[in-house]
Order: sequence, then structure tokens, then C-alpha cells
Amino acid sequence: TWVDPTETVPEIAPMTVGEVNTRVTELAELHKQDTQDLYVVLKDAQDSRTRISQRVTVDSQRVDLLIEDRIAHQETIQIVEEETYAA
Repeated sequence: TWVDPTETVPEIAPMTVGEVNTRVTELAELHKQDTQDLYVVLKDAQDSRTRISQRVTVDSQRVDLLIEDRIAHQETIQIVEEETYAA
């Protein structure tokens, strides 16, 4: 279906060049502030991802150490049992 643009676009009150310049300046400042806010949010998100990644690395290292300890304990138990049966 055909949509007549004159029916869908709201009427805009006439503006002087000075008013247009003022409005453009306001929009540019708003855009600049929004962009700065967005960069702050993105940096916070990146910092959070970095902290999570660091925690995962530390936890992974702890798991590796626990696995090594478990293997060492199993070997110790096996040696003790072998010595017990040999005696």
C-alpha cells in the first residue's frame, strides 16, 4: 500500500538559521556525551571480562594442582599398601 509521506511525517515548525545552528550544536553535544558514556560502559565491560578471565585462569591452575596432589596421594597409598602386604 502507498503511504503518503506528508501524512506520516509530523509538521516541523519553521526555524531560523540561528535556531537550526543552536539545535545542531545541542545535538552534537548530546551525541558527544552519549559516545563518552558508551565508551565508559564498554571499558567497564572489558574490565569485567578481564577480571573473570583472570579468575578462571587462577581457578584452572588450582584445579591442576589438586589433580597433581590427588595423583601423588594415590601413588603414596599404593606404595604404603604394597609395603604393608610385603611385610
